Amino acid sequence: MTFANGTLLGTEPVDIFIDKNDTIYLISEYNEEIHIWNVNDTVPITISLGKPFDPWGFFVTNDGDIYVGSETKGCVERWDINGTKGTVVMKPTGACVALFVDIENYLYCSLGYRHQVVKQTLSNNSNGLIRVAGNGTRGSANNMLDSPRGIFVTIDFDLYVADCQNHRIQLFKRGNLTGITVTENIFMSSIKLRCPTFVLLDANGDIFIVDNGNHRIIGSRANGFYCIVGCLGTYGPALDHLHYPYSAAFDSYGNIFVMDQSNDRAQKFTLITHLVDSTDNTSTIESTYSSSLTENSQQFSCTDCDTFNSTYETIQVNVFENGCYRFIVRSTVEIYVDIYEDYFKPVIPTHYLFSKFNREHQGKQFELEISLVINSTYTLIVAKSISNQSDPFTVTVTGPDHVNFTHINTTFGLQASQSLSLTNNTPTYSRTGCGLVNYRYIVVGINVSETNYYLITTNSQMDTYGIIYGKIFYAHNPRLNAILEDDNSGHNNQFKILIRFQMNTTYMLVITTSNRNAFGSFSIHIFGSNPISINPIGINNLLEQNKVCPI
Repeated sequence: MTFANGTLLGTEPVDIFIDKNDTIYLISEYNEEIHIWNVNDTVPITISLGKPFDPWGFFVTNDGDIYVGSETKGCVERWDINGTKGTVVMKPTGACVALFVDIENYLYCSLGYRHQVVKQTLSNNSNGLIRVAGNGTRGSANNMLDSPRGIFVTIDFDLYVADCQNHRIQLFKRGNLTGITVTENIFMSSIKLRCPTFVLLDANGDIFIVDNGNHRIIGSRANGFYCIVGCLGTYGPALDHLHYPYSAAFDSYGNIFVMDQSNDRAQKFTLITHLVDSTDNTSTIESTYSSSLTENSQQFSCTDCDTFNSTYETIQVNVFENGCYRFIVRSTVEIYVDIYEDYFKPVIPTHYLFSKFNREHQGKQFELEISLVINSTYTLIVAKSISNQSDPFTVTVTGPDHVNFTHINTTFGLQASQSLSLTNNTPTYSRTGCGLVNYRYIVVGINVSETNYYLITTNSQMDTYGIIYGKIFYAHNPRLNAILEDDNSGHNNQFKILIRFQMNTTYMLVITTSNRNAFGSFSIHIFGSNPISINPIGINNLLEQNKVCPI
């Protein structure tokens, strides 16, 4: 859910903090303000930092002292919740892009543009800076950093640094300027960092990373790292997507709040209560599902083209406890495996994709670790190329509780087809609404027996163009009543339209061409899960055909 949006935060917010009392602090860099929500608050307390300030870098101590860096002033100031002016406590040699205060009351500053981390005591008036990571020169050696961002210090004074442009997380032991790359043991090929901007650890010592360039949050466990949020490999404004996230924080319930920088918002993702530890067999419960793919299995196109080239089985997955689950799918032949949130549309298999499996052993075994929640429906798809063989497969899932598997039917087949032709005697119109009347066209009426999604495409040597109308089609005003149109989304320069049709409604499909004065034969194909009736509509049944545009 969106906790705060751009109306409050302005553009590209980066800093968030949640204290031990679950008080939430968000920084609006654009408005140069701190917004504070105590528990159960619906309207935040706002502290104005004054202009120019350009806040960047933020931390709140257990005593309620607020530390915020000023890029413009080149300093760090201490504020209190009722304050109207800050007190300068650190003057580093550049902007502090991240701050942290350890249990010995040392203030750490990540100098992103100077490729180092420094600290200074807050217990006296000393302004001496101590370098604790990086040598001030950009580089990838273990004693160097490249544009460091977020930092975290444990109670043992281990310093973790999000080494952004080196695409790694570095650990610096107390007093040691040589770092250890803790992300070298990432075991999944799909987990590769791209400019991490934030790092934090929980009470169990698990590491959580804001993987900024990959638009996701990942976490660690005993045997490596796994994706938590933004696991689809794409960015966007949807609630389950991120767009260059910058920082994150946990509340005491385990909910994670993310500053979704390029979406101009703060996102809240609900608690995941259990993480599977595959090294501890006593903490996991195993569930198994077995079946076979045969020549009689359902078919679809796994590449979003129009030819059905794969057989597949659809398995609904439900969990009874929130947590992290590990899926292993095995077969004796090459298979394809994906998991979808909500439901699967065979004709557009990339829609609603929740997470992609990591392929092992030449496509005969797939593995995935994913966070699942109760009261949500997930759809597992196991597919292979069409053949006349029967090929068994097994799905094994381990997690904090049993998983329920249900085989479901998502049949999506050819429901109607017809061959037609555009000839010299076919009526013409101006497809754009104005200009020369030189596009031949045919109108087809469509009725469906059930409200659902349907796919319409053609097969022709011509470059076809399709337009759906919700009511009557007027050739002299082709923009009127148009719902959806397409030119070349299908194969071989054919149109392909995916649309949700309502039952008890007559739709009109106009088939024309992309190029003027073209003619030839074509066949129309409509795919869906329910019967469809189509019938060409003669010109005499349409109103006011072939009128030129009014002047």
